[in-house]
Amino acid sequence: MNRATHGPTVSAEKPWEGLDSQRGNGWAVYRRLVSAEDRGQAEADRVFPIENAVTIDDFTQHFELVDQLQERYRRELADELGITRDQLRGIGNEGARQNWPMPTPPR
Repeated sequence: MNRATHGPTVSAEKPWEGLDSQRGNGWAVYRRLVSAEDRGQAEADRVFPIENAVTIDDFTQHFELVDQLQERYRRELADELGITRDQLRGIGNEGARQNWPMPTPPR
């Protein structure tokens, strides 16, 4: 069974519940999630710089690439940690709700 798509039920209160110390606690996973999303944004910015966008198609192309890259890196992170995408999403939502500190974005 692929735990990235099938796995334990996610607790709405503690989506990181059941993670072992090797995979990290909720905050550590949250930091890695935000870093993965930032990586996708940075790569898209290099390929299709938003400041060079002129047409609606330019903006669409940029934001579609951002979405694709961020989704790929989220999926890779969930697979690496052996958690479901729902767990990863829950951790991201909890971090945002609790105002957990954000990692420094890549330059």
